[in-house]
Amino acid sequence: MTLRDIASRAGISIGTVDRVLHNRGRVAEKTRKRVLGIIEKSGYQGNIFASNLANSGKRHKFCVVMPHLDQDSSYWRLIEDGLKAAAFDLKRYGVDIETRFFDRYSGVDFRRLYFGLDGRGHDGYFMAPVISDAAESCFRERPLIKPYAFFDCHVPGSAPVFYIGQDSFQGGMLGGKMLHLLVGDDADVVVTRMLPEGWHINDRVSGFRAYFEERPGARVREYDVDCRAGVKEVESVCRRMLEGGRVDGLFVTNANTHMFAYALERLCGAGKVKVVGYDLVSANRFFLENESISFVISQNPVMQAQKGLNLLCRHVLMREELELEYVVPLDLITKENLP
Repeated sequence: MTLRDIASRAGISIGTVDRVLHNRGRVAEKTRKRVLGIIEKSGYQGNIFASNLANSGKRHKFCVVMPHLDQDSSYWRLIEDGLKAAAFDLKRYGVDIETRFFDRYSGVDFRRLYFGLDGRGHDGYFMAPVISDAAESCFRERPLIKPYAFFDCHVPGSAPVFYIGQDSFQGGMLGGKMLHLLVGDDADVVVTRMLPEGWHINDRVSGFRAYFEERPGARVREYDVDCRAGVKEVESVCRRMLEGGRVDGLFVTNANTHMFAYALERLCGAGKVKVVGYDLVSANRFFLENESISFVISQNPVMQAQKGLNLLCRHVLMREELELEYVVPLDLITKENLP
């Protein structure tokens, strides 16, 4: 419900609705009652409170905690797009957003950042706790005092206001289904476990395996890949993969899918191994266009960030009740629907 909707229902101007909401100016009593009746039925009270926030003169500050933007093949720049959109909307309500970054391959760096958060005047935290072991130990040793929410992945044993992100297990199942459609029943397929390990990556691997457990004609192999080593590590893994036996299809469980597509092109030719991967970063778009990658699963990073940050602020500042989990759709991107 917007001001325009209320004005339309009441048959008056938006300016008159605004005068009723803020109790200023002259408005006929009959009109005032009609507007307040519409507001009561529509549940517009939350917006009234938001307006009061904007007019109170008080500033509120929330902190986003996430990996450096260029890590994970610049996946986090997609998240940043959503954060910027949310920050633009929230600024009118007196809300400022600070972003603090950590090295997603360094548990020490995550701990340093985490234990420096409380006491900086933040009203809440919006966090991507992708370093599993470090995040779990931090929340166990000293839980955050202020409200916090997670995006991209969970931390078992913690108590966030909510989690917003994909169902990682279902993402793995979807990756298995797409690869199965490409290679058929009698096939040898490979799934990558990207290191350092994260719960969301492990869930994707588990989902992939679960899909093929019901299809015993396919044979599944698994390879660990240390993301910190970059392109050379990926090419080395691809060599071992090909030397280890037949490979009809590959499922890559993070945004580095393009590295595998490039390495396989060099080692055995384009299209010889069908590739399904994750996240629509620019490098993955390129290999999707030339069909070295067949499918990319997108977890709506812009929506995760924009909706999640708005939800946290509305919960903290407007006391809105929220769900414990917001599962975003898994979009399947192909060359045909890429534009």
